Amino acid sequence: MMAGLADKIVQRGVALFIGILVVLVGGTFLAINLTTSHLVNEDARSTAREWAQFIAANVTDLKQIASGETPSSATMDFLGKAKNARRVSRYVIYNSQGYSQFIASREMISSVDLSEYNPDAIEAVVKKQV
Repeated sequence: MMAGLADKIVQRGVALFIGILVVLVGGTFLAINLTTSHLVNEDARSTAREWAQFIAANVTDLKQIASGETPSSATMDFLGKAKNARRVSRYVIYNSQGYSQFIASREMISSVDLSEYNPDAIEAVVKKQV
């Protein structure tokens, strides 16, 4: 009878140990996954902010582009050189109503034929005005 009780205690101890180990490993994996995701997200946001500031500082006719006008040849030259930046693969210039006006990527630079609406663009305009 004592042997059976000792076996149950050992089995419960082993089960408890395995349970704790699973929780620790799972928790560690979850923490690493969440932290990595957060860091990647923050890096992307920071890069986007820096890129937007860089474009705003170097593109003198940005307001005209946002209102639908064709970029100047100096701007097109600048954007042609800037499109090879390694950290930014695509960006869009929106008007104040949240519709895309101009798209630049590593493959192309062009005005938009069919505009897309982006509510985040409106939010950015509102934050900029405040």
